[in-house]
Amino acid sequence: MLDPTMRHLLLDGLRPPQGSHVDSAVATTFTLDLSAALLPPIAFTSFGLEDGTSDPVVLLESIRRAADRVTIFCQAGMIGVPQQAPDLVAFLEPMVHQVAPPRGGLFHPKMWLLKFVDDAGTPTYRLLVMSRNLAHDNSWDLIVRLDSTGLADTDREENDDLFSFVSELARTPGLASHRRRAIAALARDVRRVEWELPEGIESLTFHHLRAGSEPIDWRATRACVISPFVNDEGLQTVTEHASERHVVARPGQLDLLKPDTVSGLQTYVLDPASGSIPSDADDFTKDPESTSTDKLGMLADLHAKLYVLEPAGSRWSRARVLIGSANATSAALASNVELMVEMVGAAKEFGVDSVIGPDAPMRPLIQSYPTEGGHQLGDRDDLEAKVESAVRMIASLPHSIVVEPDDNGSHTLRLTVDGSYPHRDEWECEVGLLTRPGRTRQVALGTSPQLEFDGVPTADVTAFVTVRVSAPMDVVVSTVVVADLDGAPTDRLDQVIARQIDTPDKLMRLIRMLLDFGNPALLAELTASNTADGTGSWAAGSAGELEMVLRALATNPKAIDSIDDLIRRLERTEHGRTLIGDEWGSFWQTVREARKQVTA
Repeated sequence: MLDPTMRHLLLDGLRPPQGSHVDSAVATTFTLDLSAALLPPIAFTSFGLEDGTSDPVVLLESIRRAADRVTIFCQAGMIGVPQQAPDLVAFLEPMVHQVAPPRGGLFHPKMWLLKFVDDAGTPTYRLLVMSRNLAHDNSWDLIVRLDSTGLADTDREENDDLFSFVSELARTPGLASHRRRAIAALARDVRRVEWELPEGIESLTFHHLRAGSEPIDWRATRACVISPFVNDEGLQTVTEHASERHVVARPGQLDLLKPDTVSGLQTYVLDPASGSIPSDADDFTKDPESTSTDKLGMLADLHAKLYVLEPAGSRWSRARVLIGSANATSAALASNVELMVEMVGAAKEFGVDSVIGPDAPMRPLIQSYPTEGGHQLGDRDDLEAKVESAVRMIASLPHSIVVEPDDNGSHTLRLTVDGSYPHRDEWECEVGLLTRPGRTRQVALGTSPQLEFDGVPTADVTAFVTVRVSAPMDVVVSTVVVADLDGAPTDRLDQVIARQIDTPDKLMRLIRMLLDFGNPALLAELTASNTADGTGSWAAGSAGELEMVLRALATNPKAIDSIDDLIRRLERTEHGRTLIGDEWGSFWQTVREARKQVTA
């Protein structure tokens, strides 16, 4: 069932069908890497070139197009602090929403739900249920891709838990009204979606796990569990009915189990050599067929979550396969927010032997791991877990930033927190702005911070706050908190754009990209012309500006509108006006007048 040579890239799963565009999308993740969150919008456009992730022009236009259509939910306190934050993360601020589940659980689901619309206005839907976070992790993960075949006239029972899950996202505090409406509409639609079943699968359903939810039926005589994190209670729940129990986990997790628990298990770990199989997981955009092995990253840790439950009977009986976000732990099964997809198929194809049997494609990647269990968590590991918990508590508190202009053309940002940071002896805390590294402020734990950051340039005004907590034994945990931003200068994103489009040639490249949106040959030409210093040139013999603009006025006036929006943003900055120049500015004013005539 699991063939490690069959790789699926996230960006491939997000690309719209031919002739369609993304109408709305919602993603959930436990941990979030802001730089990784910049990449999926590339898949929503025709700009998904092999090296597009390093092209600021491609990234800029992709994220601008996606900003109002994509919403990302993650666990509060689990947004990583990048070593160097790209300016474009400013466009992520309205997209990213932190979740702090009640009753001590974690927000742990990993999925993408997308609505595509074609030129005729016909919608289609796609669901990706994953074990992978939206982060640059080189780990073994699993993904299930489901595409719609249509909408039923009535609600479909198998979608009940998926509807429940998405509906709950729509009720997240702090969502803008248009996002709330879009997600609620997705939830209503998904209740009636008929999914195309993967090959060999006979039926499927979903499980929305959370505190108080109906538990999964784990009854089986044979069970195979793949879960990086396990504990005694979780494995007891999952395998208590089975007489044959296989568990693949991380070695340190198996060692922590009680001796009575491991005595009834056949335990395995990833073979350390399994990482020698190449992976392009760190670069979502590479084509595995066109990328040489020596340039690809290697997979390291186990992060996949899979449960195979096989009832009594012959090998021709049915097996249940569950894939998603839930580890085999008590927290995952009782208090966390998790999403799993359950599929039913023939045991011969999807049963325990298809995963762990001697002829299973995955079998060479794992090895037996005999352990007596009974190990204890080390003092440093225990302390690190406590610091991580404290950081999540901090991130769950409402943070607010008020922006006020100063006399020097920059700004003062005043940060307040509704609530006190948890008090811990011998711990230290620093708070800063993501866009101003090295300018942090010390905060006394046990107090409610009130901080000022002055002299902040317009483009560096941000809602992203960094929190760094350090404890003895060199334990340091950092996160990004999304604050409520009030009074941000109206030209803030204009200044960010001006930083990216910092040469006349980059401006021309972006304009041509917008004019010939959807022309792969032109996009390849544009990318190939990009030089190491980020400038580049127009290819000889290509259509001139006037011809392209006239064609767009007649056939694609929306492209003219997009360019006009960009030009107006640049005109609001001194650098942008210099970039445009008098000649282009005069030419574009003529285009504006022509566009009005088209509208009239």
